[in-house]
Amino acid sequence: MSMGEPVDHSIRLNWLGLLAGRPRPEAETTIFAIADVANTGSVPFLGIATDGGRYWVKYMGNAHGTDSLIAERVVEALARKLDAPMRPSVLVDVPEILTHDPRMVGSGIQAGVAHGSLFLDNCLEKNVLDSVTRDGNKTRQPRFIALWELCYGEDEQWLYDRQSDEQVWSYDHGYWITGGEPEPLTVKDLEVTVKSWEPWKGPLKGMDPAAFVDMLERIEALTVTDLIDVVASVPLAWGVPDELLESLAWWFYMRRTHAMARMRQLAKETSLANPKPKTK
Repeated sequence: MSMGEPVDHSIRLNWLGLLAGRPRPEAETTIFAIADVANTGSVPFLGIATDGGRYWVKYMGNAHGTDSLIAERVVEALARKLDAPMRPSVLVDVPEILTHDPRMVGSGIQAGVAHGSLFLDNCLEKNVLDSVTRDGNKTRQPRFIALWELCYGEDEQWLYDRQSDEQVWSYDHGYWITGGEPEPLTVKDLEVTVKSWEPWKGPLKGMDPAAFVDMLERIEALTVTDLIDVVASVPLAWGVPDELLESLAWWFYMRRTHAMARMRQLAKETSLANPKPKTK
């Protein structure tokens, strides 16, 4: 390629090296006690941190592997770029002493940097999007769906905040990249699935069509720099190769066109599902 010639970012190899020199995050707080352990596949635990917060912690060595940790970080970082509501999270440090807690026997827990999602008290967990008429959900829910389409949404999990009129949040995104199979993610997996989709099939009634149009514009505005920022949210401590993360940024970049088309389609479908009342 000659100097000054535009870079073709549809070619995966042209993303290699873009992550070099980028600042990478480290743990912001330390977990000093385990309050509860969830009976789910990756066996996350509710940790009490030195910053005063309580976090659901997904750690290195969990049953769903490092892939689920990568997904948690990049899906949330992408959500921030798109202004899709996510539970706040931080990287936390899990000290060695907690790995010996009897409740964690057989979990695979390892000490070190882990993903912590801020605990939401007094909430309702569901695997369907509803309560669309409550507290801004008619615009919040299309943002989740946009993220679902741009990624490879799998395993719906939603939190409804009882203290905020059932305002909905998305959480647990461990299966949102390439369908989330619990096997080591490879560059080949990304190349194979870059044109694979898991279309949103849930109800649209009550949602705001304009919110889908807004998400179309936000997806269209994503830049190469934005997507490198997204994958740079994965800490060095997890030992993920730069090439895999750079290829993941390429994967998102290539999926934008399809996701934008889906937003346009869903805006139309939502308009049909929510006809305006006839005026006399």
